[in-house]
Amino acid sequence: MGVFGFSRGSDDDGGSLGIGMSRGSSNCGSTSTAALRQPVRDGNPNKYRFNVKRRKNIGNACVAEINYPDCDNHDGDKILVYSDANILDMGLEALCLDPHFLHVGNSPVARFEPTEIGWKYAISFAKMIAE
Repeated sequence: MGVFGFSRGSDDDGGSLGIGMSRGSSNCGSTSTAALRQPVRDGNPNKYRFNVKRRKNIGNACVAEINYPDCDNHDGDKILVYSDANILDMGLEALCLDPHFLHVGNSPVARFEPTEIGWKYAISFAKMIAE
């Protein structure tokens, strides 16, 4: 599994996923990402270096467990909920996924602890917001 956003993960059916992000969120895609993908060990998640470990689309919502290898807390794992189920299927040219709550672009609408119970809570929340 790579750490450049287009890494392979598994969906619920056991298939492979090509992962990518759209442009515009938190300056994602506004700069060449090649240099930004280099490891930076300051303990914070690097929005250009991530692995999608698993995901589940529920209606128009998406739940994803993502690992940020440069992040120190919870071994870099985050469970994020997005209101756009296509969030992880968008173009590979802007490989950027910021886990922080932002008021623009592809910001998650919720985060949960990276445990099995957190995953279950995230699924429940996604069912509540799915249209």
